[in-house]
Amino acid sequence: MLYKVAPFLPLVLPVVTGSLVPLIADINADAVVNLTSNISLSRRALAPTINFDDSNWIWTGEQAVGVRPFRKTVPSSNGTSPVCATIIISSDDPYSIIINGAEIGSGSGSNSSAVYTAGLSSGDTDVFAIAVNNTGANSGFIAAILVDYTDGTTESLVTDSTWKTLQAAPPGGWTSPSFNDSAWIEAVSEETASRSTPPLPPALNMTGVSWIRTNETDSSGVDPIGHRPFRKTVTLPYGKAAVCGKVVITADDAYTVYINGDTVGSSDIGWQSMQAYSVPMLDTAVNPIVIAVDSYNIEPSFAGLIAGVLLAYNDGTSETLYTDDSWKTLTESTPDGFEAIGFDDSAWINATEFIHPDSESVAVPFA
Repeated sequence: MLYKVAPFLPLVLPVVTGSLVPLIADINADAVVNLTSNISLSRRALAPTINFDDSNWIWTGEQAVGVRPFRKTVPSSNGTSPVCATIIISSDDPYSIIINGAEIGSGSGSNSSAVYTAGLSSGDTDVFAIAVNNTGANSGFIAAILVDYTDGTTESLVTDSTWKTLQAAPPGGWTSPSFNDSAWIEAVSEETASRSTPPLPPALNMTGVSWIRTNETDSSGVDPIGHRPFRKTVTLPYGKAAVCGKVVITADDAYTVYINGDTVGSSDIGWQSMQAYSVPMLDTAVNPIVIAVDSYNIEPSFAGLIAGVLLAYNDGTSETLYTDDSWKTLTESTPDGFEAIGFDDSAWINATEFIHPDSESVAVPFA
């Protein structure tokens, strides 16, 4: 089943703490460069949480032990193309997710879930292929996918009878977008009464991540009032292009975060809850990537920020950058234009890592 909607307005995310399976991406570099080389960063501020509400546990209609394949095709339409996808999944038993022939992740466990972010090919079709290995007893998986398009719209895919499957082991080449699955059968939705809804995963794994601040903290742990800038420059290896991303962040007390000079989001609601921002389309011609944060301490007290930034690349990999002492900062107010790619921060100092005294109580948003 597909649900297509227009770009979302900002909204507040529900929150939870937890862990995350690593996120990986896959995309056709040449196709995306053609689509995005003249497009600035696009974001879905405080993206809506993906959930399993409209998804079903699905299987093949049999209980045989072994691996079974599932496919879902997402075509381009009306002059727009899919560019990025966020996937949440829970499975009984082990699974592997393949997008356009490249594996983006694997796992298992019907009482837990994982999230993956992946670039899409921007070709005629994109194919999500999931292999699930039934090791005995119960079998099946449940998933929800949010697809971002080049025109700023999104589309929701859920597991239901529109997925194609086989009552047999996966054939050769079945994960390729060009594979002919016309003879495959419809997936079978399982009785919901026999299955509980799995918990939602966090947007990023923020466990053990350090906060950062300047070196102005006095002996009593107090930082001065005012704005302080922070920058992280990421030079991409040869052949890599950043396609899309995600930011999870909070600050004591307020912040505005930028990528490549464009505003991603801001908040002044306090450090007790992180916010998640989806960045569904990056300019693939930009290298290096610059992440910049203007952090604001409202009163003499603890000050600083904590962040995780996922960059999904064009070669089937991704990278998650966290706040640490490699970030650059200043012991003075945030200068004009500090968020720009070409801004010179060579004279800035390294940030100071610290653990906020109440770090464990900070809530992390759902994927």
